[in-house]
Amino acid sequence: MYYLGIISFLASFLISVSACSGSGPVTPVEAYRNVMVYINEKDYNSFYDSLSAGTKDKLVKYKQILDSLEKKQLAKVSSTYGLPERQILSLNNKELAALVFLSERSRSSLLPLLKEKIGTVNISGAFAEISTEKGRIIVFVKEGPYWKIDLSDL
Repeated sequence: MYYLGIISFLASFLISVSACSGSGPVTPVEAYRNVMVYINEKDYNSFYDSLSAGTKDKLVKYKQILDSLEKKQLAKVSSTYGLPERQILSLNNKELAALVFLSERSRSSLLPLLKEKIGTVNISGAFAEISTEKGRIIVFVKEGPYWKIDLSDL
């Protein structure tokens, strides 16, 4: 009976510890596959969470630029993305990430990657490059224990 109580306590403890610990992709390939699932399932929250800090910083700067555009410039952006100017100006960071990286109208769209398989993976410290079978290169960075897609150069 005594051992059953200890085993029960240990099992509860392990379950609670594992539930509290964060999780994320521990390899660049896992990160790539997660991103492809998020894109395919239109899970924009998880997609945004998979972006590197550098990518998120770039989106903040892009939002600041959008907010400061003159009327003609904003009209051009509106036409490019097919959204009303008012909607473009009201985008939050997650919506902006989806627009920039997941829109068919965007030059930075990741949508073509859905049809491509991984070719090669090169890891150098906290940086990794995954080349697709068609030669597209996607960069990943390790932030803490997890790999994030780095689109800050797009």
